[in-house]
Amino acid sequence: MSNWYRDTRHGAIGGVCAGLAHRLGMEIWLVRLLVVLAALFGLGGILVLLYLAAWLFLDPLPPEAAAAKPNTVTEFGSVSRRFDELDQRLQRLEKWVTSSQYRVDRDIKRSR
Repeated sequence: MSNWYRDTRHGAIGGVCAGLAHRLGMEIWLVRLLVVLAALFGLGGILVLLYLAAWLFLDPLPPEAAAAKPNTVTEFGSVSRRFDELDQRLQRLEKWVTSSQYRVDRDIKRSR
């Protein structure tokens, strides 16, 4: 379990949900919401036991691991740039397919 930690800097109580979110690459609020929903659906007792066990046995998140957390703003920027590149490629393809040169090439290939 060396990759599992408690994130005490971002944690509300003991950092277990924040550590789990960090490990899974999820948002902390989403993990907390899932825990609350699980508690509402009758898993509250076992969740308390698991939380206490994790709090006791997991080490705090080391500073170097906290620095390695992916930045969602940076990831969004790279995804946005990728979509822009794909949009430009699609525009070039559309321009080629609607060009007269494309029609001439297509007609020549069909006549063979």
